[in-house]
Amino acid sequence: MQPEDRRTSALLGLLSMLPFVAVLAAGYVWDDHVVIEANPFLTIDQLGGFWFEGEASSTGIGRGSRYNPLGWSLYLAESVVGGGAPPAWLPHLTSLAMHGLGAGLLAALLLVLARAGGARDPRLFAIVGTAWFAWAPVQAEVVCFVSARFDSLAWVLLAGGALLAATAVQPRWQLLGGLIAATSMLSKEATLTGLVLLPLIVIGLKDLGSLKTPRAWGPLAAGAWGGALAVMVVRRLLGIGMPGGLAEAGVEPILATFAGLMRVAVLQEHLSLMRPIATEIGVLDAVILAAMIATGLWGLLKASSFEGRAAAAGALWMAALLAPHAVAAVGFELMPDRYTYLAAPGLAMVVAAGATALPVRGLVPALVLVAVLFGARDIAQVGRWSDDVSLFSWEVMQFPEAPQTHYHLGMLLAEHGHLDAAEASLVEAARTGPYLPQTWGELAELRANRGNVDGALAALDEGLRHLPGNAALIGLRASVTQLKEPPAP
Repeated sequence: MQPEDRRTSALLGLLSMLPFVAVLAAGYVWDDHVVIEANPFLTIDQLGGFWFEGEASSTGIGRGSRYNPLGWSLYLAESVVGGGAPPAWLPHLTSLAMHGLGAGLLAALLLVLARAGGARDPRLFAIVGTAWFAWAPVQAEVVCFVSARFDSLAWVLLAGGALLAATAVQPRWQLLGGLIAATSMLSKEATLTGLVLLPLIVIGLKDLGSLKTPRAWGPLAAGAWGGALAVMVVRRLLGIGMPGGLAEAGVEPILATFAGLMRVAVLQEHLSLMRPIATEIGVLDAVILAAMIATGLWGLLKASSFEGRAAAAGALWMAALLAPHAVAAVGFELMPDRYTYLAAPGLAMVVAAGATALPVRGLVPALVLVAVLFGARDIAQVGRWSDDVSLFSWEVMQFPEAPQTHYHLGMLLAEHGHLDAAEASLVEAARTGPYLPQTWGELAELRANRGNVDGALAALDEGLRHLPGNAALIGLRASVTQLKEPPAP
């Protein structure tokens, strides 16, 4: 790389963190309390468990289908440095730095590929692509939610390996680059689809004709594909399988969720941690999906130019990285913002290709305006992650018909002593989700503790009307009924 390109990449990496700096004053939220703050497994004697056991057995809280030892080892390191439960600013600082490093590596990679591939304006291409990736408001979840850092760590490994391969002169360095990229699967399994595409994209963007020569892409493919295979073998040997229950879900909800994630990545509306999955492909979803397919096809038709290849590669990368996340979303019935993080470099390449395909003078001020709007929204997003009440107050505003958001907000408000507001949230949770027994139980207990025994019984009777025979509610009703009986003489 040229010294000027190194400086540009470093500067872009630093600027990428700027809108999110206030997160250093934020606390832990939601899963962070269990994953980091109160996790007894984050001790040095548990390090082997992260690598030689499934996540559920080595952390006590994970899923048996996940194997992310690199991510957990980083949490452990922070815990050791922090002397137990680390102060919140420490993991926030790590997550912020990880995002900045990932953006800087993306900038360097785009510069290398654009210069080698004959781009019209390599520097503008890299700046636009990196800024779009780094400042897109949908990225705030991974930057500000410590428990979502697996995605940014995976991207750093992917981008770092790709950059080494793109700048390599000797085959062994290409091979090493592929192996480094493959370690991303030790932080996020969803990078598998990206590893499959990596040789095609890195070598093809530099010189499309090189793809006809196996020697040009073979070492990178051997490292990326061989490394991915090795991780899959290790998973198998450790007895770590794939998520269950997906076969029953069917193809239609996965396709609908895939289109929904693409809409979220492009439009970035209603940003949410607890977004419900899409059940059908809406009109807007179909339009955006068709536009992305058209972009890919246009890129293939213009493959003789770097911008055409970049547009096609970006659309392909975006689709490939959204696909496994769509499957995961259906499995967990949630479609959070972080599921678009690893796909974002693909969209960034599409935007950068469009911005540099033709020398339009008026485009630069428009791009600057977009960057300013993105930055302002990023700053606002950081406030959403400052504490639990702020987080779930935001979630309730985004999806007022989602009962889980009202339930969590009600529990948090009760914990902070805001009992009237807590009761109102639980009442709304019961209205929107009458078949969730825990909501009726918590509402009844809150009312009983406040001396409103009749209100508690009314909540339990309403709950049993929706859930007849529920043992927990029946038992709780018996306990609450005793509160109305006069004490024995």
